[in-house]
Amino acid sequence: MVSDPTLELHDAQADESTASSLVLFFAAPLMGAAAGGMGWGIRGQYGHEWGAMVPGVLVAFTFVFLFCRRATSLRAARAVALAAIGFSFGGVMTYGQTVGLTQDTPLVGNHDAYRWGMIGLFLKGGLWIGFGATFLGMGLGGKRYQWLEMLKVYVVLSVLVIIGISLLNRPYVPDVSSPDRVLPSIYFSDHWDWEPEKLEMKPRRERWGGLLLAFLALVAYVRFFKKDKLAFNLAWCGVVAGGVGFTIGQALQSKHSWTPNWLVGFDRSLHEALPSVFPEKFFSLMGYNWWNMMETTFGLVMGFLLGLGFWLNRKLVARGDTDDPVEFSSKVEWLLIGLHACALALWGALRVDEIQEYEWLTYFTDFPLAMGLLPVICILGGRYWPYLFSLPMIAISIAGITLKGRYDGEHVVTDWFLLIVVPLGIMTLTALHLAKRGLSGQIGRSFARRGLILSAFMYYSLNFAFFGLPWTVLPQRGSHTNDWIFLRCMELLVFGALLLGRRAHSAAIEERGR
Repeated sequence: MVSDPTLELHDAQADESTASSLVLFFAAPLMGAAAGGMGWGIRGQYGHEWGAMVPGVLVAFTFVFLFCRRATSLRAARAVALAAIGFSFGGVMTYGQTVGLTQDTPLVGNHDAYRWGMIGLFLKGGLWIGFGATFLGMGLGGKRYQWLEMLKVYVVLSVLVIIGISLLNRPYVPDVSSPDRVLPSIYFSDHWDWEPEKLEMKPRRERWGGLLLAFLALVAYVRFFKKDKLAFNLAWCGVVAGGVGFTIGQALQSKHSWTPNWLVGFDRSLHEALPSVFPEKFFSLMGYNWWNMMETTFGLVMGFLLGLGFWLNRKLVARGDTDDPVEFSSKVEWLLIGLHACALALWGALRVDEIQEYEWLTYFTDFPLAMGLLPVICILGGRYWPYLFSLPMIAISIAGITLKGRYDGEHVVTDWFLLIVVPLGIMTLTALHLAKRGLSGQIGRSFARRGLILSAFMYYSLNFAFFGLPWTVLPQRGSHTNDWIFLRCMELLVFGALLLGRRAHSAAIEERGR
């Protein structure tokens, strides 16, 4: 991507003219909703920690672009990468059976199960986004977090995860046929007390207790030890955004389970009110993947509320007067980059832990925070890690899983070229180019602008392939509807990134011409 020096000038000088407080009030929630809705909806196809980093990186790019007016490129890249890691932690939490408490056919009409399931979803959603928002605030609040310091913090958090799981998610003897079966006293997944007739039930192992204890410790650390107000405030904004987003998203899906035909009257009302806009044939072609609609709604609400929270705390974002030390040598950094890229390919794309010979890997891969250990310290101490992690490293697992989902054995070269070589090649070259521009003085907003546009387009395209290329204009099945939503979200993000600050950009060009 070619750097535009006039754009650099525009970004460096146009504080209020680029995005005034009023513009940000509307732009942050709307673009945040688009990033969250598209990202979390796409996450649903890929799952786990690697999938959750997609909404993390899109949301982070969006807010860094909107609010980081003078931060250095390296600081902005570190903030984006840290946020993506923070969003990944919740990927180890099971929530399918928690969702089931609110919508499974035998439990429809059971209001106690519904309320308990919603409480569990609020807790899990709040922890999930709370971590991501905290890490984003740590990257933008102007406080210096050294890699060795974070390594020590990470060790403490990992110990607290073990303690939290032992205290809140034990005992766990899930065998339904065993007379000694027992589950934790606070348990948010489906079990035999809710469905005593379901003999084949397999209650899931929960880990939210470990994440809860680690999250509270992290929030205490940034508040009382680092005096990082932005990270502290965003942590609780994330809890609210994630909790409300998850419950509203699932309320939509459970509404369909409890009253399956509720949309019929809504469709008819729309047709009668606006027959030219919503003809009858439109609704006959509509299809809904309700699970993915839940995830998309979760992301939309989460991004909207997080955008409002960021706007309220916008004055706490550092203005660029902080240093960005690089503490790793190039040789060490590139060695660790290669090792982690291989680990992501084996861990996320190939899923070697699902092969019987590699089952021992699950002791590491299922442990909360495991994925972020090496990236956190390398992002804070390296020069290239923040750029490469924000772009190609996150995409490795997504591209690999897309290839596995679309691979038919007949178009080997084409599939590998279009789904692996092209996306990873473009993102790697762009990351290296942006890292080089950062060394020459590019500021954070310019980095975020380019990163947001590229990431939005690339993840939409990979998911489009995963969906089976739904080309039709009007939806015919669930994936078509969600793809239509993702496309609108991508358009909003791209146009927002291109158009915000247009007037200041033109003024900078005229000034340079004189």
